[in-house]
Amino acid sequence: MSAQKSRGSRAWKAILGIVLVVVIVLVIIEFGLRWFLGHQMTKGFEEANAEEGITTEEKPEIGFGSTPLLLGLLGGNIPQMTMDTPDTLEINGEEILGLPETKVEMREMTLSDNPVAGELTATTYLPDEFLLAALQQGMSGQDNLGDLGDLIVTDMRADGDKDTIDVELGGGLATVELLPSAADGALALEAKRSTLFGIELSQEATQTVSAALTESLKNQVPGDLALDDIRVGSGIVEVTVVGNDVPIKELSNQFGGEQTGQEAGETT
Repeated sequence: MSAQKSRGSRAWKAILGIVLVVVIVLVIIEFGLRWFLGHQMTKGFEEANAEEGITTEEKPEIGFGSTPLLLGLLGGNIPQMTMDTPDTLEINGEEILGLPETKVEMREMTLSDNPVAGELTATTYLPDEFLLAALQQGMSGQDNLGDLGDLIVTDMRADGDKDTIDVELGGGLATVELLPSAADGALALEAKRSTLFGIELSQEATQTVSAALTESLKNQVPGDLALDDIRVGSGIVEVTVVGNDVPIKELSNQFGGEQTGQEAGETT
């Protein structure tokens, strides 16, 4: 009887030993996959910056959630991925290089040459200097400024206390206060106050500034995504966009070729 128990005990020990080895191997593979995919996306981020002549010591933070990545890959997708990229903006006048700080979360991203994210949420943090350069670009060549004449945009401030974006023209000769909001997936700007030498501006002039800023901010929302929220802080505007079944390669091209999900999709 004791001999049978001994043999049974040894059998169970052997089985448990095999199970432990398998678990250890799977854990190693899981960590290896996470490291490899994270490394590929970090490399793509650095290459995109290098193409624009930008160098930064900061690296993106990449995560894959709590769901085992290995199981997702066996099913042909990445269950969850987050990527937080640092601010790499370099602004010289109206010239804008690099990208603002961005946080991206994707779920159920397929693995193919043209990966598609089942769900995507991205939040971008736009500083005052970026908004100023973008608006100056948008208003250059405008000939319907009405009361504003030849005044140029000289400053822009995000005022978190009033939730407004304050535009200054002509060194303070004219000011326009705009209240941004998200409406049906698009940006809406309401002019709260606009003055020239302390006198209220005409609706035409105010609309010109509003339209130029709207167009500048729309460029931060690619066609496959919808504006979900926009918040004004002190010196920064936080823009959140969402989308379903988003083709990552096309999205990357719209942002100037930054390789994120594409790199992950090509590691099969």
